[in-house]
Amino acid sequence: MSGILGIFRRDGAAPATRDLERMMAAQAAWGPDGQEVWQRGPMAMGQHLLVSTPEAARDFRPLLSEDRETVLVAAARLDNREELLRELEGGPGLTTSPPYSDRRLILAAFLHWGDACVTRLLGDWSFALWDSRRGRLLLARDPTGNTALHYYQTPELLAFATSLKALLALPQVPRRPSQLQLAQILTCWPGDGSLSSYQDLRRLPPAHRLWVMPEATELTRYWRVEDSPSLPLSEDESAEAMLAVLSDAVRARLRCAGSLAATLSGGLDSGAVCALAARELERKQGRLRAFVSVPSHPTEGLVAEGRFGEEGPLALATAHHAGNIDTVLLRAEGVSPLEGIRKILAVTDEPGHAAGNWYWLSDLLAAAQDYGTRVLLTGQGGNGTLSWTPSTPAGGMGDLQELRGIFEVSGALPAVKHALRPWVYLAKDQCHRFLQGREPWRVYSFLRPELGRELELTDRMRAAGHDPCLLPPARVEDQRSFASSPPAISSLGVWHALGAGHGLEARDPTLDRRLVELCWGIPLAHFRKVGETRRLARRALVGLLPDAVRLNQRRGYQAADVAPRLLDAWEDLSATLGRFAASPLVSEYLDVPRMQAEAETLRQPITPKTTSHCGALLLRAVGVGFFLLRFER
Repeated sequence: MSGILGIFRRDGAAPATRDLERMMAAQAAWGPDGQEVWQRGPMAMGQHLLVSTPEAARDFRPLLSEDRETVLVAAARLDNREELLRELEGGPGLTTSPPYSDRRLILAAFLHWGDACVTRLLGDWSFALWDSRRGRLLLARDPTGNTALHYYQTPELLAFATSLKALLALPQVPRRPSQLQLAQILTCWPGDGSLSSYQDLRRLPPAHRLWVMPEATELTRYWRVEDSPSLPLSEDESAEAMLAVLSDAVRARLRCAGSLAATLSGGLDSGAVCALAARELERKQGRLRAFVSVPSHPTEGLVAEGRFGEEGPLALATAHHAGNIDTVLLRAEGVSPLEGIRKILAVTDEPGHAAGNWYWLSDLLAAAQDYGTRVLLTGQGGNGTLSWTPSTPAGGMGDLQELRGIFEVSGALPAVKHALRPWVYLAKDQCHRFLQGREPWRVYSFLRPELGRELELTDRMRAAGHDPCLLPPARVEDQRSFASSPPAISSLGVWHALGAGHGLEARDPTLDRRLVELCWGIPLAHFRKVGETRRLARRALVGLLPDAVRLNQRRGYQAADVAPRLLDAWEDLSATLGRFAASPLVSEYLDVPRMQAEAETLRQPITPKTTSHCGALLLRAVGVGFFLLRFER
């Protein structure tokens, strides 16, 4: 997807041409197919172009309204073009000959609806619009956070950019790590999506618009999944609706200029995306290439019960069942876990909580680039939409019909267990909280305890509605609210940056706004049944996926062989931890002695605990450590 940037001098001065040039050069990777700037008065804007749709090449420069008073730059792919054309064609902004680019449709939508246009745009998009008549700038970002948009502001100016690189290229931007954001990464706390890993740089949260005036800013949220209507659907109707909406979401994302491919695992989400894409491409005499990450070491005994580490067989079963899919198996043999972190950190410029997956992800993206892929489909958001399932065990006396059914089929004892399950869960919950004490984040992170106390992390988590014990809310309604929130279901624009760093655009049908709203409106009872997780998705995908995949109750672990891979890179890991121990800044943030002790467990027989702790906790902290070392150069 394309990239955008700009500088608004709130003091009325003209932006320095050299500053705009620095930003454009730093973000050049986002514009392999063209770039151009526009500047007038206190506003300067730049557009980088990646042509990923047939219409995109028509508008590669900043767009001006006919009166030249409104200017737009955008990184966008719209999925409701026909609807917008019906409502806007012939109006302001659409007086040239079609076909119109998605960026031109956004400009026309603003000229017609004003800033309310953001509620009418379906797809992945972010844009900046300069209203010179009123001397103000509008920044906006899509509801589910598939795109990226960052900004830096002072009383004198506001600079914005798709990438952090462009903002960091400005000499006036301080380079200071954000204590709170790094603590959030280390503890897997998504926050509200507004922080970046730099103290002075902010991220425009998903589903928000920001008006910037010379004297003030106005940030508003324009979409909430909680406002989606409840739908009086039966279970069969819910499954049918889920498949129909997902099919539309996949079909919309096949509008592509260039080669299209997908990621494929052994699970439901990417499997459904690939099967639907393959079916649609077959009608157009095309085939789908699917990249499958598989381990390079045996994984038996390395993952916990209920998980599986070898995704290849189930992924191949999906490809065979769906047909029209060419699979590419990737073992990431040339990328160690530490090297994967270095590679992706070089692209994104900030660490992430999923750093343990970055070695195979880096290898997959490089392979997609080598194959000339221009659009890459993923199913990363499916855990919060398509295959979401409540964490709280179902049970109690609320669903008497279900309780009666259990009694009739299985007898009195299973029915009693089902009725008592919520009370057992509550007792376990309270016991867990007591055992973890005042600082539960110390159990699942390598954050230096003194910094956690200084940040008052436990109190902040609770005040924000985040459980520091990482236990799901007792109410299933609250679980769904969290699972559907943009910071929880999206990667906050990381895939936007990863795509640009590899010359492609990543698209995720499982994060389509229509699917998110549908999953919110479906009755909760359809998602949870005794002994069956992801029930509704399994019903929706009958016939689309093979039963070996559709009915599989275990979840895949895509970094299952991360521990033996780390052991293979022991010399690099040991030297890295030594550098961390010698760094005063790293030691302010990370409990390096604990990290070193955890690394030593790799020398013992590897267990599921080793896989979990080294692959998730340790490598997450390593990513933060590599990031902090940048500030000591």
